[in-house]
Amino acid sequence: NVPVFALVAALPIARHAAGALPTPEAGAGTNLKRKERRWLNAALGGVLLLALLFWIGAQTSGQRNREHLESQVPVAAVAALRDVRPRGHLLNDYDWGGYVLWELYPDYATFVDGRTDVFAPEVLEDYIRLWTAGPGWEAAMERWDIGTVLLPPGSPLVAELVRLGWDERFRDSRAVVLLRPEPG
Repeated sequence: NVPVFALVAALPIARHAAGALPTPEAGAGTNLKRKERRWLNAALGGVLLLALLFWIGAQTSGQRNREHLESQVPVAAVAALRDVRPRGHLLNDYDWGGYVLWELYPDYATFVDGRTDVFAPEVLEDYIRLWTAGPGWEAAMERWDIGTVLLPPGSPLVAELVRLGWDERFRDSRAVVLLRPEPG
């Protein structure tokens, strides 16, 4: 909403800022009134400036940014995945693709992310088939050599892979990291 505020607030702020600037005096009777208005406008401008500085400080707080990031993406799961470094390709949740790419590339490429224009339709179709554990999901896992899965705990594929004995390396309320069992 900051851009909207800037557009809406620009005119009243400019009006009051202009009132704070000295103007040619028209007469002694209005001089006191104009000085009072200038001081009031300057004080209001100062309050707005302080509010803006406080807002900027709050928005750029490292703690606030970490909390926001952790509410959106699986920070802890990606950290766990970075430590494990399993074999095979990674199947990640679509919504987390940009973060996974940012944090794990070049060790891991995303299966899908927000750049849908660079993925062939078959990739997106297989992603949906895999996420939902729909018909043919096993063949898609083999076709893409998926060895690691990073999905939300409620994903149908997570339930199916846990049932099949995939190694659960990480789980929290946001994400699950599963590894393909070693052949043996």
